[in-house]
Amino acid sequence: FLELDVFHKSLARAKDSSGWMHVDQKGLPIYERRFEAVEPFYNGQARVQTQTGSTEIIDEDGKTLFVVHEGCRSTPDGHDDDFHKVSVDLVGFWRTQVLSAAVSLGLFEALPGTAQDVAKRTGLSWHRAARLLRALGELGMVQKSDFALRPGTDLGDFEMVQKSSDFNLDFALSPGPGTDLEMVEGSDVALALGPDLGTWLGELEMVEGSDCDLGIGTGIGIGQGIWATTRKGELFRRDHPTSLADAALEYGSTMTHAWQRLPNLLKTTEDRPAPIFKEVASDVEWKQRHHRMLRSYARHDYSDVGKHVSFRPGEVVADIGGGVGVLSTILLEADAQIQVILADLPEIVAEHEVPDRFASRVTPCGLDLLVDDWPSKLGKQVDTALFARVLHDFSDERVKLLLRKAHEVLVPGGRVVLLEFLLPEGSFAGGLCDLHLFAATGGQERTESHWRCLLEEAGFEVT
Repeated sequence: FLELDVFHKSLARAKDSSGWMHVDQKGLPIYERRFEAVEPFYNGQARVQTQTGSTEIIDEDGKTLFVVHEGCRSTPDGHDDDFHKVSVDLVGFWRTQVLSAAVSLGLFEALPGTAQDVAKRTGLSWHRAARLLRALGELGMVQKSDFALRPGTDLGDFEMVQKSSDFNLDFALSPGPGTDLEMVEGSDVALALGPDLGTWLGELEMVEGSDCDLGIGTGIGIGQGIWATTRKGELFRRDHPTSLADAALEYGSTMTHAWQRLPNLLKTTEDRPAPIFKEVASDVEWKQRHHRMLRSYARHDYSDVGKHVSFRPGEVVADIGGGVGVLSTILLEADAQIQVILADLPEIVAEHEVPDRFASRVTPCGLDLLVDDWPSKLGKQVDTALFARVLHDFSDERVKLLLRKAHEVLVPGGRVVLLEFLLPEGSFAGGLCDLHLFAATGGQERTESHWRCLLEEAGFEVT
């Protein structure tokens, strides 16, 4: 391969002379198509960019599930329009802000329903609700089922039929209550209207299967479409077990502000940790939102950690920077014989969520990672010091400091276990995530060789 990424869910992104694809653990392509770019699969779906510039969602057979947007324009000499591609990249923040706004307004909890239902439930005007729904539809977060009125039906007792084509007119009429609609065959508009009909701006969608071919689209009171979340959109409902609702709010506000500081941060030579963790801990609302976000990522990403990290009977595992204890709970459920020390800032572990049935096997420990003396807090009893996406929040010097602190509390023969994303050697992949950490926490992502050097300098042998 010209390029080969790390494996995720048993598949990896790979590039040959014809383009990008996904390969299995034997290195075999799982489909025949090649793309300009591909993203990893999540829930059986991956976002790809075709070699004609279209953005699609495909399944693991390489079949197109839907087209996010059509291919970009070309220049007169037949080359892809780089100006257009770069313009698309520049407005990537639109997606984050749309999702953040929808979560903030409670839109995903307002579905299913018509645009007017959503408007009423969210406190918006119907036309603004419809505009937001349309944008979410473009992102693949919601979908609309359209309906039509059968001819000669009184509006008080109408029958709905499924939409089956996409021919649109640029207006629609909304009749008053109890008015009969008389349907006219062969007319471009296919309506003969009774008295007292109020005109609404909207969209009239034509439907096959009735003599008059009339369907009424989004924003019209009678017969309008029913909006519902897609499988991706369900992730933004607050009752979803791995909800990304709080992630949308974080990335749409706090993290956006962090990125705005990036130019100045890149200029500075000062090495100091960002104050985000103590700021989060001291703000009740932010703390709850931030840790709900982390809880969802932990549930999604750590669910099978117990299959890959084994422990001896009675082993003491220190979950360093373990937050409210999601990973601790996963480990306790996977291994009935280990003891866990959950260590994080006192304000955080005071609200841990480890179930009561594990009370005898978990010890919450308030610990300021950089400031506190670890042996006085943890004792010298730890068999495994576990850092799950914690050390990437710190600079190299602070990582070595934390590893040495871990060394002080380990029993002879003890170990540290790191759960981290690895930057691939010789590839640009992960560069944006690395800068995100730098902007938000002062940390960084690292390659495997980088991690090995840090561990060895801190006195550990990498196994």
